[in-house]
Amino acid sequence: MRPIKTPYAALDFAIVVVAAVLAPIGWPAGRAIYKGVVQLIPDTLRSYPIAAFMWASVVTGLPLVLLYDPDTTLAQTVLLPWVLGQLPATALAAGIYGILEGWLAVDGSRDWWPMRPPPAAESVDFGLEPDDLTLPGIFDTYPTPEPGERTPITRDSHERKNR
Repeated sequence: MRPIKTPYAALDFAIVVVAAVLAPIGWPAGRAIYKGVVQLIPDTLRSYPIAAFMWASVVTGLPLVLLYDPDTTLAQTVLLPWVLGQLPATALAAGIYGILEGWLAVDGSRDWWPMRPPPAAESVDFGLEPDDLTLPGIFDTYPTPEPGERTPITRDSHERKNR
């Protein structure tokens, strides 16, 4: 809502106008996806998956560019690619919102889908049982010796004087 007074503000305004004309469906859809995915953090995701959205825009937009064959009608030349371009624009907008909101600084945002690691287990079962020493084996085993006297040895005071 501020007036455009600097060249940088004019450039920002031009980018917004071009994005609004080229992706009037993809831009709001990308913003909605961004808000939905952010709601999954930190319960399901540990950070925002910027790489997944950026590559999704490439994967969904590349077939459009490679398979495009213009026709003689205006609808198939301009309107059809514009409508089909909204899907990659949606993924691109979701990824750009992640960058603009600062998710690149969070660990895991460059992962494909940064899932929350499982909680730490209190005990881990490796599936190995301790050796049973009662079974015969190749090594001789001896029974556990009887415990000795459990009271400490006391010395009489007269033994110290005699020394």
